[in-house]
Amino acid sequence: MAKVLAIVTGSISFSQRGEKGEKGDNGVGVKGFNTYYGLSSSKSSPPTTYSYDTLSETIISQNSEKYVWSADKVLYTDGTGDDFINAYCIGKCSDLTSVKEQYGTSASAGTKPSSWGYSYPSNPANGTYVWSRDEIVWAGDNSTTHSDAQLIGYIAVNGATGNGIKSTEVTYKIGSSGTTPPEGTWDTRVPNITDENPYLWTRTIFVYTNGKHSDPSFSVATRGTKGALMREHDGFESGKYKYLSGSGAEEYIDVVCIKGKWWQCIVTYDDKTDTPSLDDGHWEAMNSYKSIATHLLLAENATINMLGSNQINLYTPSNGAMFGSFRVVEDVNDWSLWLGGKDGNSASFAVTRGGAIKATAGTIGSFIIRGSQGGYYELYANYGGVINFSAPSSISLNSRGISVSTGVPGNGAQFFFGNTEDTEGTPSWTNGALRIMLNTPKGANTDQSAAYISVIGTSGYTAKALELSAIGGTKSHAIAINNGDVAGLRPSFANIASNYTLTEYDHTIECYNSSVITITLPYSPKYGQCYTVIQRGGRVIFSSSKGIYDARSTVTGTTWNSDSRGQVSWIWYNGSQWIVSYVVS
Repeated sequence: MAKVLAIVTGSISFSQRGEKGEKGDNGVGVKGFNTYYGLSSSKSSPPTTYSYDTLSETIISQNSEKYVWSADKVLYTDGTGDDFINAYCIGKCSDLTSVKEQYGTSASAGTKPSSWGYSYPSNPANGTYVWSRDEIVWAGDNSTTHSDAQLIGYIAVNGATGNGIKSTEVTYKIGSSGTTPPEGTWDTRVPNITDENPYLWTRTIFVYTNGKHSDPSFSVATRGTKGALMREHDGFESGKYKYLSGSGAEEYIDVVCIKGKWWQCIVTYDDKTDTPSLDDGHWEAMNSYKSIATHLLLAENATINMLGSNQINLYTPSNGAMFGSFRVVEDVNDWSLWLGGKDGNSASFAVTRGGAIKATAGTIGSFIIRGSQGGYYELYANYGGVINFSAPSSISLNSRGISVSTGVPGNGAQFFFGNTEDTEGTPSWTNGALRIMLNTPKGANTDQSAAYISVIGTSGYTAKALELSAIGGTKSHAIAINNGDVAGLRPSFANIASNYTLTEYDHTIECYNSSVITITLPYSPKYGQCYTVIQRGGRVIFSSSKGIYDARSTVTGTTWNSDSRGQVSWIWYNGSQWIVSYVVS
């Protein structure tokens, strides 16, 4: 049975240097040309410095998560030359063993060197062409590859004093073509490639000491395509099977383990076969290959290096369907981990790269996540209670509100905040947005309270246990009593002996002043607002800009007097003016 152990994705970049610039007039010339290497945390953003002539195994192993970049540095005959040009990404350190620059010479610009060394040629003869290339040793099989040889210099024959290079202009731009440079404005900063523009172009222009500019040279890089996956077999498959070598557009490279040794398919079979042979020219021994597939893996203080892969996917053994994944993603809002679905959107549990959690099933402490109406979910917890100790209880939080209950149906209490009523599809809240209900026909033989509200205030400030407001209706009742009565009602009571301005919270005022005082009625009263004023001392003058109407004398004025000791006055606001009536003992 063939098994896909992992899907590995990565990137490959390539670069080409432009043609040699035009010959200059008298000026500063090129003295030397060298290649340096730098390390970056990104395969698309070059490093700020290039500090290495070569990259040893030690440096690479210590920076396994970094990317190796190569750049060239020009040294001019006047001693200047700090610019790095032709930067490109070689690959990730975890994929490499070492990287070294090699140099060679030839007598022609069209003929590459036949031999190479690790040092820049010493005193080459006039008319010599100098070339360079990268020697790359790859991790794993320790294979060695070389980048394309590039012509980096020419030791010219003696001639007239030429015009030298003053500076180098290097700019970048992304484009949709890998063969035609993009048009428009170029930037000195390296942009990120996109799906619409997957190619990163580099443009290099030399500025000569005579003020002229060379024609631009270009290099281009892009993402690599996904390579073929390694497909392992424990021995040859029974029955007919077509083994693949991963050539062309083939998705897999088949490898088989025969008597403990691994063999790789290097030539794809023309058709399915049930008689493969290690001697039929289709197979090659893999001397350094080892499979990590095992029924049991024990490790202490271990680190898993993904070697360029950016995801670990989990599949159901029976049908191969994906049910989970852990992966590297670009955006903080993308799913980085999920279980219970083919992707983060369909999974019952998922986490974004930014750490945000989505859960549509499971248990959090005593709370169960379960489906609700309209595609929503709710948190629900239920407590069964203990006989002779505590009653059953439950709590639910969903799209309609919060519901808490204790006891059993018909004998217990319920608290609800939210909405359960609709009128023609629109929330109505007919039964109240907040409901507190108590039903105890089988409860203990004690007094019962559906709600108890208490406040302990701070000295010097007003303490309010309950504050209500009702506005906007044809009739707005802050308190509407459907059944029962009001017991223990005690309106606000105040004793005064000096001038006083009434507030909307005052009700009964006792005046025990010995000289005349003034009570100022509220400036912005509410309809139905009323007061009871008891005169126990001297005259009390009432004042209001709204006007005060004496119900006995039918006279209206901005002031009204209470002149008799023992007089009780009732004052109320009818929406346009204050009305006063009184009795004298």
